[in-house]
Amino acid sequence: MGCVIRLVAFDLDGTVLSRQNEFSDSSVNAIRDLISAGVNVASVSGRNVQKSRQPFAAIDGFPERIHIGSYNGALVLTPEGPEKLRLISDSRLTDEQVAELVAFIEEMRVDFIFCNSEMSNGIVTDTYMVNRESESTRDLERQVSIKLALDEDLFGKVKSGELKDPPKLVMLVAGGRRDAILEALRNRMGDRYYIARVETDRIEIMDSKVNKAEALGRLADLCGVSIDEVMAIGDGDNDLPMLGAAGTGVLMGNADEETRKTATTLGVEIGKRFDEEGFSEAVRRHALGR
Repeated sequence: MGCVIRLVAFDLDGTVLSRQNEFSDSSVNAIRDLISAGVNVASVSGRNVQKSRQPFAAIDGFPERIHIGSYNGALVLTPEGPEKLRLISDSRLTDEQVAELVAFIEEMRVDFIFCNSEMSNGIVTDTYMVNRESESTRDLERQVSIKLALDEDLFGKVKSGELKDPPKLVMLVAGGRRDAILEALRNRMGDRYYIARVETDRIEIMDSKVNKAEALGRLADLCGVSIDEVMAIGDGDNDLPMLGAAGTGVLMGNADEETRKTATTLGVEIGKRFDEEGFSEAVRRHALGR
């Protein structure tokens, strides 16, 4: 018999949330049942802190019980009541890293998002700044209900040092160029960064110390549980590190083919699709014994 699950960590978009940023009743009930059973729960996603918390805000009892790993784990936080958070770990890009990456982005002639995140008295303020509006930015705004701040001088402000310490930069690569630029980025930068592909037109770039497995380890320590007692669920390439690290890892069946193939090599279970209530089915089978 496997370990009792004492922490369930999950991705958001495509795992518990639809592209319309909505939960199914089954997902909400599964999370509520975990909390009622005394199981720790954590959202670990590529979203910023505010948008990681926003889906749970209107659900009674959720905001003060759900730990947060945001920006793919660059920031890990724990709730201290319904509103305030306490920072557990913070791994941002340095000035030198930002300068190197922005030079590459400019060379590739693509758009980018500068992710700004500030914390004061337990309250986090996140701002996503973009240099140009495009279909990619409009799709992102629809998907996560966020308004990007347009700044046509974004390259200049980053180069001058006016904007500093982002947890993450996002390259927006349309026109079928994403995979070629992703390969060029990896060839140029080697292992100096953690790089993840998202959707069909985004590349997310973080410090090399950042990934969801690192965030998962910090969350397990916070909750006082071993990694064998952790279950992780996700649907994307950026979820694979935490799915492989967890004692029980489940990849949603709606993951793309390449991600499914990699998950299989890691010994990660392939579960049901989002539209088949894959999240709640996996939680009830592995963590709730139902």
